[in-house]
Amino acid sequence: MRKSKLIQSIFRWLQLPMVVWWVWAASVQTNDPDPILWISIYGLAALFSLLGFFRWGGAIPALCLFFVAAIGSLYLSFGVIGQQHLFNSEEGREMMGLAIVSSWMLGVVWLQRDVSR
Repeated sequence: MRKSKLIQSIFRWLQLPMVVWWVWAASVQTNDPDPILWISIYGLAALFSLLGFFRWGGAIPALCLFFVAAIGSLYLSFGVIGQQHLFNSEEGREMMGLAIVSSWMLGVVWLQRDVSR
């Protein structure tokens, strides 16, 4: 098995625990000031990870979530970096959450690139 195929296989199987993690992240947002937004973002990350595991849906939906999360994280970074603590402020945690979503969705897109062809 080529190295790239091995990495793809490992990443594919990592998506199942990430589905559980995204569902957990969505479930703890109920006491957030804007729960609908965050439950939607984490719920979509769970859905696209699950679809990526089964190789359904293609890369476009995950790519859209990547861009939304990356732009949101970048936007929040201007008010957080150097001015607030990353983990002891609401905006810092939101920025980090969006950064994790965007990073993971980029991996989902990478894995789906062969399926879309």
